[in-house]
Amino acid sequence: MKDLTVGKPGRVLLAYSLPLFGSIIFQQLYNIADSFVAGHFISTEALAAVGNSSEITLIFIAIAFGCNIGTSVVTANLFGQKEMKQVHTCVTTALIFCGILGVVLSAVGMLTSEWMLTLLDTPVETMKDSVAYIQIYLMSYVFLMLYQVATGIFSALGDSKTPFYFLAVSSIANIFVDIIFVRDFHMGVPGVAWATFLCQSISGIVAVIFVLKKVHEVVGGEKCPLFSGVLLKKMLIIAIPSAIQQSFISVGNILVQRVINGFGTACMGGYTAAIKLNNMFVTSVTALGNGMSNYTSQNLGAGKNERVRHGCRSGVAIGMTMGAIFAVVFYVFAKPLVYAFISDGNLEAVDVGVDFLHIVTPFYMFLSIKLMVDGVQRGAARMLQFMIATLSDLFLRVVLSFTLSPIFGIRGVWYSWPVGWVVGIVLSATLYLVWARKLTAEGEKNSRKSRVKEARSSLDAEKGSRDNVPCGVKGRSSLVGFGATPQLFHGRPFQRKSQQRRRQRSVPASNFALTQERPQLAFPLLAHCRAKWARPNSWLSNDITRRNHHASQGNDFLQAARSAGAGTAADWLCPAAASALRWGHCNVRCGIQP
Repeated sequence: MKDLTVGKPGRVLLAYSLPLFGSIIFQQLYNIADSFVAGHFISTEALAAVGNSSEITLIFIAIAFGCNIGTSVVTANLFGQKEMKQVHTCVTTALIFCGILGVVLSAVGMLTSEWMLTLLDTPVETMKDSVAYIQIYLMSYVFLMLYQVATGIFSALGDSKTPFYFLAVSSIANIFVDIIFVRDFHMGVPGVAWATFLCQSISGIVAVIFVLKKVHEVVGGEKCPLFSGVLLKKMLIIAIPSAIQQSFISVGNILVQRVINGFGTACMGGYTAAIKLNNMFVTSVTALGNGMSNYTSQNLGAGKNERVRHGCRSGVAIGMTMGAIFAVVFYVFAKPLVYAFISDGNLEAVDVGVDFLHIVTPFYMFLSIKLMVDGVQRGAARMLQFMIATLSDLFLRVVLSFTLSPIFGIRGVWYSWPVGWVVGIVLSATLYLVWARKLTAEGEKNSRKSRVKEARSSLDAEKGSRDNVPCGVKGRSSLVGFGATPQLFHGRPFQRKSQQRRRQRSVPASNFALTQERPQLAFPLLAHCRAKWARPNSWLSNDITRRNHHASQGNDFLQAARSAGAGTAADWLCPAAASALRWGHCNVRCGIQP
């Protein structure tokens, strides 16, 4: 586990996000491997069938991703507050709910898969393979759902390496199983889907086992509730908007896919290859945004608001650097990258994919800003602002695809991407800056309060150290030095400060010094004083200020000390106590600790 509330924000965020980035790269290998194997070992039509089906599976992945984010943000906030029992309950609640939801959605998707493909105007030659791919893929959806929740929990606890290890092993295994099922067993597109089913199911089961073990280590042997409706509600507040946002993106991509399908199989194949590469960048920066969400949630939970702003600046710098690297690589090597997905020499499909990458990659750096800022908004549970910025981008992209395609052909669809991104960046940055200004003002207010509190604590500590000096005769009524409980005595000073200083100077300090020469007097005297004066409604708890009363009580104190002491020792101590009480000083401190 890693605490994201300590250390330099830039270094902490980079060390935490790099494994997340690696995880997303391997996650993308699932879809890329399917498309690569289908296009390289089968045909362009098989590649189009997998790509067409992926737009529908992305809707279900979006729901799993929403559950991942909801669980991660709430768990990170509880972890930042050090509420470990609540963390355990949050984890079990998420696993139970998402397991049930995964089974229901899997059944619904399998029953409606052909109908959804019909809405996409899927060509007849790819319909059969597309239906087979979706139905087999959705059989393992419940394991995908549980896996996403488990990785979200690992990330919330600051452990971004464990999900990376799972995905690295699973995705590499998926590549080899894909090739074996298609090339050796000649299973076609269904073989690609069965390979994904097998690897995804195993990784989901193993991830759940490991996350339960880790949470048990955090909580220990304490019993915690397995389900909480309150925590589920908090998770759904984050998960539902995130799932809707991702689902709308998938729906928007489906509508865009419908426009692209009208240009023929070659355009479908070229777009499928290019969008796989584009999604690799988008999901990589999204992973950094998810890390930014957990970072924000932990620090807000710990009350460290200023670290959120510093972390956002560092996150934007990391995202823009990543965007620049991806942009250069995809722009320069666009043709060989697209050609790797197409083995039958369909040059028209290759040109379509290269044209798409050349139009959208120059805007990758700007998209990185939007995704990192959106991660902060999501981590702060500002879901309305997050959805406004995201859905405006999607809405504009879909509208422009339908509007510009009759004018500019397939290029009109590609132009809609950068335009939608630019509008989304402006909205996201504006909403974040308004909130950051309020956060700064709130942080300064809390900082002033904390400084005042610290100053008061230091003054109290200094006053306490003065009170513990052997000759410390001060003005508040308590008998801490004689074993009485400090909380029982809340009297005001009996005299003004100037009077107290004069009185204190007039009493020789030597009269109050209890040295180690007479330790045998301490215990009987402490017990007797506690029993006699630590009673409710006694003179010490009623704040009596009359000096003649002090003198009479001093005489009582003298008598009590003599009856509790041993011979001359009581006579040696009690004149000091009686003198202090007669002078109106009610806090007699001694140097002997029982």
